[in-house]
Amino acid sequence: MKAVVDGMMEAGVDYIVSNVGGCGALLVEYDHFLHEDFEYDALAKWFVSKVIDVIKAEEGLVTVQVDIAGVKSLYIQGDVKGDTAVFVPLTTSYYK
Repeated sequence: MKAVVDGMMEAGVDYIVSNVGGCGALLVEYDHFLHEDFEYDALAKWFVSKVIDVIKAEEGLVTVQVDIAGVKSLYIQGDVKGDTAVFVPLTTSYYK
């Protein structure tokens, strides 16, 4: 857990996109698990502030909109099971 926080901090991530139904479910709980660790309390809160939960299997196709201006790295985590397909188009601008 601490290694994940350290790695994301070192990478300077802006967002950590995850689906709550998969392995990433605990990402939003890192601050809870590390709150008694003086060294990692603030880091875990920073980490959790970067996590965006996006997909639940029953929702099907979803759209996630985030401001990616200045983002250097984008990590997307999700579980793919059975005949599921993943399509992740990334655009740098969108006009309504």
